[in-house]
Amino acid sequence: MRSAVLIHGHHLQAPEWSTLVWGTSGLKKVGRIPRGIEVAIQEDAVAIIWGTGASTDQASGLKESEFTYAYALRYIEELSRILECDTKILDHFITSRSRLQLTTQNTKEEIQEALAFCNSERVERLYLVSSPTHVPRCLLTACQMAEAYPEIELFGVAASSAVVFWDPKDVVVIEPPHRPDRSDMPFHVLAKRMLSVRKYPDRSPQL
Repeated sequence: MRSAVLIHGHHLQAPEWSTLVWGTSGLKKVGRIPRGIEVAIQEDAVAIIWGTGASTDQASGLKESEFTYAYALRYIEELSRILECDTKILDHFITSRSRLQLTTQNTKEEIQEALAFCNSERVERLYLVSSPTHVPRCLLTACQMAEAYPEIELFGVAASSAVVFWDPKDVVVIEPPHRPDRSDMPFHVLAKRMLSVRKYPDRSPQL
């Protein structure tokens, strides 16, 4: 089956960017890049999709996807040692199959564009690779779009490095009520409304 791998982007100005995207020292815990490339090799993916265009590196002017892709190639020798493959072969594999998202701005848009690509290229499997605290939402978002792409199988793949201040145990999934032995209060509706609250840096708290 034809497969593609979407390596979800991460805001370039976020704290500990390299830890989350690349991994911890010595890659004892791997980030999104090594895990995504590993999956791409295992599945012989026809495309490695790098998201997004939501942030820009101030020094180089590269968008998020461009910077992340360039980062992978910059450390290709270390990556080849971890994945136990020839550096030149790995370099060719990555460069020949990579597609960079330059306009997507969030997780939903990343997945929408990746699914549209898979549909147009007759790709039957899409692997969503991200951090362990982010993968649940990635897969949920993709499942919400699945009806429009019934021929594409979806898989969530978690890297082992997470943001330094949160852990997968901190992630909460709120399902609609579906068990007769539990409350029928629609807490998921309340949670969705809470998530619609936006940050307003120009507004100081009124004490």
